[in-house]
Amino acid sequence: MTTPPTPFHDSPTGARHDREQNAAQPLADASKMFELSVFVGNIVDPWSCLEVASRHPQWLAWAQPSRHACWLAWGATDRYESFFRGPQAQRYSCGQEQVDGQRQEAAEAPFWVGGNAFFRDQKAFRGAWQGWPRSAGWTPRVVLLRRRRGGCLLLLRGRDAAALEHHLARVKQQLLTACGGSPPQPLPASVGGATGATAAVLAPPGDAAQHRYRTLVARAAHATTLPPLRKIVVARAHDWRAPAGSHFDALASVRALRQQQPNATSFALSLCGGGEVDGAVFVGATPERLLKLRGTALRTHALAATAHAGGGNLKSPKMVHEHQLVVDGLRRDLQPLCQRLRVAPPTRLRAGTLVHLASDIEGHLKPNITLQQLVQTLHPSAALGGFPRAQALAWLRQHERLERGWYGGPVGYLDGDGGGEVVVAIRSALLRHRRARAYVGAGIVADSSPHEEWQETEAKLATIANALCLQPQPASAAASAPPQFAP
Repeated sequence: MTTPPTPFHDSPTGARHDREQNAAQPLADASKMFELSVFVGNIVDPWSCLEVASRHPQWLAWAQPSRHACWLAWGATDRYESFFRGPQAQRYSCGQEQVDGQRQEAAEAPFWVGGNAFFRDQKAFRGAWQGWPRSAGWTPRVVLLRRRRGGCLLLLRGRDAAALEHHLARVKQQLLTACGGSPPQPLPASVGGATGATAAVLAPPGDAAQHRYRTLVARAAHATTLPPLRKIVVARAHDWRAPAGSHFDALASVRALRQQQPNATSFALSLCGGGEVDGAVFVGATPERLLKLRGTALRTHALAATAHAGGGNLKSPKMVHEHQLVVDGLRRDLQPLCQRLRVAPPTRLRAGTLVHLASDIEGHLKPNITLQQLVQTLHPSAALGGFPRAQALAWLRQHERLERGWYGGPVGYLDGDGGGEVVVAIRSALLRHRRARAYVGAGIVADSSPHEEWQETEAKLATIANALCLQPQPASAAASAPPQFAP
């Protein structure tokens, strides 16, 4: 297959490769799915093309700090009803010679992406999340992946090799058009310095919301004095409404989150297939990794205890105890699956204006343990549910009475080599036109203070509020906008 030269084949330095596009290659299994890959030299960051991905009904954007994974995935060749029951490891067949380790980079690209609600047995959503599935996984049709050596790798997948070649030209043109212009510059709706209508959008929670949460925290703290409960993670939600004539810009907001939280994994997810969720986008910048898998090498961390970066005592007995419960929970879950397991002492992890206690955990898995099995075993950890898990979740179902949706759930990907990464979807919000609903929580132990836990959730809420962006809404769009979710 020959492809006429286009600006897409320019390397970042202007040099050209002899072979930068690869003939559609069948994957190694019996699915008869084909993949086409091409080097994209003039796109440095996949997120510059967010507008292209967001035109599709199903897409996921993922960005980590420099030299780590950054990609966009959109469209779907295969869909799965459950995040936990996707394909097993898929290995790419050895086809034509590839350039600069391109075959290995293609194998590390997301082959299967998705996520799950916080509660794995979640029934149909009724409130803000109405229309969303409780679980979703899919093989993306298009992936735009940042390369370690510069530029990007564009991958297309499908079952018709000839159709892929035609589709490639269309996607290339879309990306070139997107990179030719600059993204819109929305009005930040930040808390600091906000005036007029913007300040009203980001009005803080009222006294009633504070009273409800503090009362719930007091109940949870008392419950942890009664064995076997030792920790409960209590969450709350807060809604903002855009002023008339404007709407929340999900793409600008997640870009702002990425900029403001450089040590986090930033993500944006849309599942509006069939129009049921009316353009809702789930965005976040999470400091918490559930797991990372390469071969049999597993990495995760125990993240718990929160303080302001400029103050706060992470060494207090309460903080140390809260963190240790997460370590104990992960160790208990992982030991039966690992040949070796190492837990590092806790260190301070910076997350924007906040710091946490974090203990890195590394292990070597026993044979035949898959990423999906690990997610099923680890989620939800004591950092998001409580300890012990079953008793904490039972308490939350009875007392919290909050539809968490995908907040605190697993979101991530499986690559072509059977590895991958999954994060915990915290510091997150669901954006839908003129409404934004943010979720925050705090780990409650016996000596937790309702006032201090409220202040902790307020600080976490500010992480999201400071990144929200508004765009003017055309009159025609306002007239046809779908109903907003109920508080």
